[in-house]
Amino acid sequence: MRRILFLFAFALLFLVPVLYFGSLGRAVSDWVASYYHLNYTYGFVRRGLVGTLALPFGELKLFAFWGTFTASLLLALTFTFLTEDVRLYLLFLLSPATALHMGFDVGRYDHFNLLLLATSLLLIRRRGPYWPIPVLTALGVLTHEAYVLYALPVVVAALWEEDRFLALLTATVGLGVLLALLVWGKGPPSTVPEGAVPGAYEVLSLGVSDVLKTNLSYVLSEFPRRPWDFLLPLLLLLGYAVLYLRSTPSLPLPVRLSPFSGLLLFAVGYDYPRWVSILVIVLLLTMAYRNVPPKVGRLGLVLMLSSVLGPLGAGHYAFPLLEALLFRTPPY
Repeated sequence: MRRILFLFAFALLFLVPVLYFGSLGRAVSDWVASYYHLNYTYGFVRRGLVGTLALPFGELKLFAFWGTFTASLLLALTFTFLTEDVRLYLLFLLSPATALHMGFDVGRYDHFNLLLLATSLLLIRRRGPYWPIPVLTALGVLTHEAYVLYALPVVVAALWEEDRFLALLTATVGLGVLLALLVWGKGPPSTVPEGAVPGAYEVLSLGVSDVLKTNLSYVLSEFPRRPWDFLLPLLLLLGYAVLYLRSTPSLPLPVRLSPFSGLLLFAVGYDYPRWVSILVIVLLLTMAYRNVPPKVGRLGLVLMLSSVLGPLGAGHYAFPLLEALLFRTPPY
C-alpha cells in the first residue's frame, strides 16, 4: 500500500505542471521535441537512439510525453525497491527538483537515463544479474552523453565494492561508447527536419572548447541580469548535499563523493536548474541504494517545504512556473 501511495503521489505531482500548459503537446517544448527527430537514418549520430526507437510511432511530442512519463514512473517504482524509508519517500516527493521538475521538463532524455541509473543500482543492490549493467551503461551514453558525467561514476563506485572487474568493464564500456561518439558520431543532419528547431541541432555541432566558451559567455552575461536563476538552484543543491553528507559519514570518501561527479555539467551547459535536478535525484537514489536513514532535521523540513515554490525549472530559468503565475511572464 505504501508503494502504491508513493507512485500515485509521484504521478500526481508530475502532472501538476502539465495541467498548467493545458495539453500534452504544449507541455513538451519545441526545442526538446526537436531531438526526437534525430535518429540513425542520418548515420551514427549523438543522441540518436531514442529518436530511432520513436520512428515507428506517430506524433513525436506525444511519444516524448508518454515515454518520459512512463520512464519517470518506473524510476519512482525502482526507488521504492531500493528503500522503504518513509523519510526518503517524502524527501523524494516533496522537492522542486524531482517529480515537479520532471513534469515541467517532460520530454527530456534525462528521464530515461535516470531510470537506467536507478535500474543499475537496483541490480547491484540485489547482487545480480550483473551482465545487464554494462549494456545499460552503453544505452545511457547513446541516449545522452552526459550519462558519463553524472551516472557512470555512481555505478562504477557501487560496483567497485562488489566486483572490481565488472566495475572496470562498465567504466571501459561507458568511456568507449563516448569515444566512439566523439570520433565517429556524425553531426546533426544538414537539412533540419520539418517541425524541429534549428538551434537544437546547432548545439550538437559545437566542439568541446566551443561549448565551454558558449557556457561561460552566457553565465557572464546573464548572471548580472537574473542572478537568482543561478543562485537559487545552487542554494537548493547545497541543502541536499549537506543532508546527503550528514547521512553518509561512514562511506569511503571516493564512494561518498561519486554522486557529485555531475557538478561537471555546470562547465558544459548553462541549464543550471536542470543540472541541479539531476544531481538531487542522483543524491537521493544513492541514499536509497545505501539504505541510510536520512538525518532530516530542520534542513530536511525546509527542503520539503520548498516544494511550494513549484518546479525548479527547465533550461535557464529557476522556478519559472512560479514566476509566470506571479508576474504573467511566459513559462520558459
